[in-house]
Amino acid sequence: MTPPVPSPPPSAPASPAVPTAPVSTQPAAPATPPDAGKTFTQDDVDRMIKDRLEKDRTAQNKRLAEAFGITDPNAPVDPAAALKTAQEQATAAVQRADLADARSLAALAGVSKEHVDTFLKLVNLGPLKDIDRTNPAAVTAAIQQAVDAALTTAPMFKGSALPAASGGDRTTQQDGKRVYTRAELKGMTQQELGAISADLQVAAREGRITG
Repeated sequence: MTPPVPSPPPSAPASPAVPTAPVSTQPAAPATPPDAGKTFTQDDVDRMIKDRLEKDRTAQNKRLAEAFGITDPNAPVDPAAALKTAQEQATAAVQRADLADARSLAALAGVSKEHVDTFLKLVNLGPLKDIDRTNPAAVTAAIQQAVDAALTTAPMFKGSALPAASGGDRTTQQDGKRVYTRAELKGMTQQELGAISADLQVAAREGRITG
């Protein structure tokens, strides 16, 4: 006789489902700045203004230091040295302006562009130190007088003038440049030769010295 088959044990009851949180479709709220809602006191405002003014003052001191040639803008400034530097810069600017005026007046008087730098060495602008700088007309008149005096001393610089030691012969030109003769140069004074020394060196290379 066949023995009976045992029945399987009953299965364990299923665990109840854990509910999941619903997914929100709303955008995330922005992060709140740390200073949001902070109330600034009068001391805070004063401190911020003071810091800004200090930064501006530091930048201004740096610019002034660069203008006066001071390497360390935080170093104490010597008022006397700063005043001396400013005066030297102002004097140099005035001298450059005087020289520019003299250059223009020399060109108007007929001094060629090639020779004007050499000619300006003969222009004595020293008397301008006694001229009232608040009177532009007086300054221009003094520079004109200095240019005229230099042309009287060295008339060879003036395009239409006769060379001082040429015996009355007009200068000849080669490609717009003056041609010298050895006889002419021999009759010139040391001052006259010195006045045209720069052009003589170029003339020798270019073959503008004849005879």
